[in-house]
Amino acid sequence: MLTHFHKNETLWILGGGTLSALFYYLQTTSSFFGVFVMFPLALLGLSQGYRKIILSGTLGALLVALLSGKALYAALFLLTNVAPVTVFIRYCLLSRGESKKIEWYPLGLALSALAAYGLLFCIVHDYFLAPSLKIEIATALKRLEAQATGAQQEVFIATFKLIERITSGMSTISITIWTLLSCYVSERLLVKNKYQIRPMPTINELTLAWWLWIAFALSGTFAFVFNNALASLSLNIFVFLGFIFFLHGLSIVHYCLNRSKNPRLNLLLFYGSMLLLGWIIVSLVVLLGLFEPWVNSREKLSKKLGS
Repeated sequence: MLTHFHKNETLWILGGGTLSALFYYLQTTSSFFGVFVMFPLALLGLSQGYRKIILSGTLGALLVALLSGKALYAALFLLTNVAPVTVFIRYCLLSRGESKKIEWYPLGLALSALAAYGLLFCIVHDYFLAPSLKIEIATALKRLEAQATGAQQEVFIATFKLIERITSGMSTISITIWTLLSCYVSERLLVKNKYQIRPMPTINELTLAWWLWIAFALSGTFAFVFNNALASLSLNIFVFLGFIFFLHGLSIVHYCLNRSKNPRLNLLLFYGSMLLLGWIIVSLVVLLGLFEPWVNSREKLSKKLGS
């Protein structure tokens, strides 16, 4: 079935856009459907190229507009689903060379391109989309304040005020996660059926573009030194880029543990400790990714673990 479907590009484009639009529309009834919105687009792009995503995504946006009766929903569909998948796959499929000597674009630089889109989306979200979400959060906060008492009330208030401040950053992180997961699952499926364009990349040797360190430093400076609208935006960018460095740190962990004597056991212990200790391990992984250019922890740790 997959073989027949793969040969008909028109079906791919129509099917991908229609399925993605339907999942996007149905997530208004249940958030469960939101998990699958990007998947048809990622499957299409990784098997037939990013241009097919643009065609399929445009069709999907028109269908969203027809189903919802609102052009804004179609615009959000393009911004939160079609655009990030297109950007990431566009760079993932770049290559040079011929035949068996093909050199594929580094996964870390493709992630950096996705991060660049994330920064743009963070700006758009903070100025145009976040205000309405903050009103909803404020309403929920008032409701919880009325229900909770004592120490519980203080925790709720602190939590919701933090969420209110970093709404744009968290939304951008969510989009990035679903983009990466959708592309990962799609590539695994395509590799299994031998319809992939590029070989399955690994997280082990992720290397980010240099400008991300500069952007992280600048956003952190503006976020914690100043106290204005620019500081609020900078805080959201700072949070989002922290997640990107978390992924960088995660690649270092995988690189090192895969060279240890018991890689599977060590990875299991690592993720188990992350579940138990939460933000402590997450913060350490972020720092690992952030200081990698100066510490060179990838090579040092892999030698110690492999010895």
